[in-house]
Amino acid sequence: MEKKKLCNIIKDLLPSYIENLTNEETNSFIESHIADCSECKELLENMQKEIEVNSPKKEEKNFKYIKRYSQKLKIFRNILLIIALVFTLIIARRFIIINDLSNKAMIAESKTNYYIKLEFYLNRKFMIYEKYNKDEISLAIKKIYYIDNPNNVEEYINYISDKENLNLVKNMQNKNLSTFDKDIDLDVTNYTAIFHTLPEKLYCALTTNIQNVTLSGKKCYLLKINNTERFIDAETGLIIKYIDNDKNKVTDYHYEFDTVTDEDVELPDTTGFVPID
Repeated sequence: MEKKKLCNIIKDLLPSYIENLTNEETNSFIESHIADCSECKELLENMQKEIEVNSPKKEEKNFKYIKRYSQKLKIFRNILLIIALVFTLIIARRFIIINDLSNKAMIAESKTNYYIKLEFYLNRKFMIYEKYNKDEISLAIKKIYYIDNPNNVEEYINYISDKENLNLVKNMQNKNLSTFDKDIDLDVTNYTAIFHTLPEKLYCALTTNIQNVTLSGKKCYLLKINNTERFIDAETGLIIKYIDNDKNKVTDYHYEFDTVTDEDVELPDTTGFVPID
């Protein structure tokens, strides 16, 4: 009975003994028993053989698992690299387009002889802006047409030269003349809509959706920024249509360069206008 209990204790200890988890004193106890007990000795030998047989299988299984994991990791890494490459190519394409349009727009901005016209409808008003610029002389005209009152047309004329600075205001009731420095904001640099500095170009390339489109027979790039759409003339880098979806506003632009003559920028006729302070 005592031997059976001792064998049971040894059998419980054998797995730890094989894995070298027992201390020296326990090892001596187990080895002393095995030397006198053929049954426990046979059990130890069988357990050691089983481990020797199973170890290569286990190692092979672990190797296959690691190999499969490495393959999946490699595929995932390649997918990330492809995504990064595609993203980089998209951003590079956008940057090249924006940089090209910016360079063309800067050429237009350097012009001193130009004509600009823009038209838009907003809040039941149709507005037309025109500006003639020849060197240091400019003539800007703004007209407002009211849909609910077609007879009421407001007209603002701003004339600037090295000798004169006039502002004419005309509507159904009044014709006023002032000499305030109140230039109508219609300069070519306000409508290029292209970023010029490197950080601005990079930001635009990262955040702006750019599409190739055709508008009125012209090759254009459509830039979607926030909730706006800007159609940029591919040849000049200038905006030719601007859509503000938040305000439900569509603005059309027209440009001419080196066509303005002295007659286009003559001093306006102020007959009948009342001077105001």
